[in-house]
Order: sequence, then C-alpha cells, then structure tokens
Amino acid sequence: MVNKRAEYVIEAPENYLGDVLNHLNELGAWFKDLEKRGGTSRLRFRAPEANMQGFQEWLKRARCTTNGTSFRFYRNLH
Repeated sequence: MVNKRAEYVIEAPENYLGDVLNHLNELGAWFKDLEKRGGTSRLRFRAPEANMQGFQEWLKRARCTTNGTSFRFYRNLH
C-alpha cells in the first residue's frame, strides 16, 4: 500500500513556527514555501496523508498550551 502525499497549509504565530517545523519534519513532511506576514507564518508543505491525523491531534494539544493562540491548518486543494 502506497502512502500518498497531499499538500497542506498551516498558519501559525511566528514564535511557534519552530515547534511546528520540528513536528512536521518528524512526520516526513516536505516543505514547499514559507511566507511571513506580521507575526504570522504561512507554511505550505507535502506530507503522507496517513501521518496527518497525528499532526491534527498534536495541533489540538498545542492550541491548549498556547492560551488560545490562533493556528489554521487545512489541506490545499489548488
């Protein structure tokens, strides 16, 4: 069975970007580009679909420990 890669986007506060990058790297993500706007970073990446459920769970826990800091995560369909 092939583990297909899909493209995703995450928007996160710059001060949490290091944690996000480290975790995605552990999941086998390939980073495509990074845009910084104000205090927010927008990262496009490809990752194995099977690994992303774990990332969503990790992100939920990260939100709880950042006092409601805003993260956006979605699959890029373009």
